[in-house]
Amino acid sequence: MTVRDISFGSKVGLSILSDKWYMLVLQFLTEESKPFMAVRNAIRGISTFNLLIILSKLESMKLLSSEDYEYQLTSDGVKAQALISQIEQFGNQELASLSDDF
Repeated sequence: MTVRDISFGSKVGLSILSDKWYMLVLQFLTEESKPFMAVRNAIRGISTFNLLIILSKLESMKLLSSEDYEYQLTSDGVKAQALISQIEQFGNQELASLSDDF
């Protein structure tokens, strides 16, 4: 079997998980509601307008839900957060093994 490209679903998943702002929002939020200003104060370096766009996109992907400018992870968002944690652990292991080589 010859493989030339990854699946479309894999491409979409990787594009979400490789976006800095998606990752930061998904890492910060929990299943408990957090007001927008708590999110805004925790995630620095992005304009309020762009943060609202990121939150809206994550909501449209059903990774978070909102009500009256309070945001929380959905069950799919919790799964995405777990993937982010696993990726971080893998990256940390690779960094440690690289430092062992020197």
